[in-house]
Amino acid sequence: MKHRIFIQKISGNNVPRKVTGPCPAGARRPPDEEEEAVVAWQEKLFSQFEVDLYQNESACQTPLDRQYHEEILKLEKAGGRKNYRIFTYTDHDRFTNLEEVPILSYT
Repeated sequence: MKHRIFIQKISGNNVPRKVTGPCPAGARRPPDEEEEAVVAWQEKLFSQFEVDLYQNESACQTPLDRQYHEEILKLEKAGGRKNYRIFTYTDHDRFTNLEEVPILSYT
């Protein structure tokens, strides 16, 4: 399963009446105003924070951290990441579990 994600900067001057997707060919917005990605289930798109973190091998503590370090190095050799605002967490990322820990309440 893949999902197409499109984000666009909306301001008072460019509020669309109906959002139907990206601009027509030839009518591109500046790259800082839109971004699009097609993402598969559990596909990893790194955030800038993660790129900065995993570039430094000494920050890698787990096997997954080391795997992400290798992926970041490959990504940098291939010209860097194409996504700037769109990033993903997967089930194995340490960040996903922080908010999902059940809170027990005793009354």
